[in-house]
Amino acid sequence: RANASPWIRDKRIHMGSGHSICSEQQLQSYVECTYFTRKEILRLYKIFCSLGPQKINSKTLDATTRLTVEEIANMQELRVNPFRHRICQVFSTDDSGLHFEDFLDLCSVFSDRCPQKLKASYAFMIYDFNGDSVLCSDDIKDVLNCYSDTLSDAELENMAKRVLTETVGVSSRAARITFQEFEQVLSRSFDFSNLFRFSV
Repeated sequence: RANASPWIRDKRIHMGSGHSICSEQQLQSYVECTYFTRKEILRLYKIFCSLGPQKINSKTLDATTRLTVEEIANMQELRVNPFRHRICQVFSTDDSGLHFEDFLDLCSVFSDRCPQKLKASYAFMIYDFNGDSVLCSDDIKDVLNCYSDTLSDAELENMAKRVLTETVGVSSRAARITFQEFEQVLSRSFDFSNLFRFSV
């Protein structure tokens, strides 16, 4: 938009009640960096405001105030997801929580329009609890604990070994699943794209 007229650059985008919320330039930058339209981005901002009504100024786009992981995880589309807290942690650019742009990134990756390869890379990061860029036995046990906190240590160990054996052919604690191997597993899963998505 470098050649846009000053009027276009300074034009304000309105939300229903007649007040301006953000500039055309700011909104356009969000459109270019996500898989959303202008209308969808404004709707997402309303959702973001509703998750922290005491913190966020809904009358103008607040891109700095952060909501806690708990507040974002309470979003209707995440509320029943067993990985909701981990998802929020991965998309947070600060340990104190998520600001609107973090939230927008999160929703963009979970949108229908996001390419499968990008979804896969974020799914891998979500499962990589210790952040070492491979999935090890401990990561797999953390994943299993998200689904159920009633499994014994022995059950977790056996299930982790089974996953490693089926994926890389090795069950020892030294076994690792790389992103390439993880992506190959997902390519055989018809449900992945449907599971790693929500509509807002």
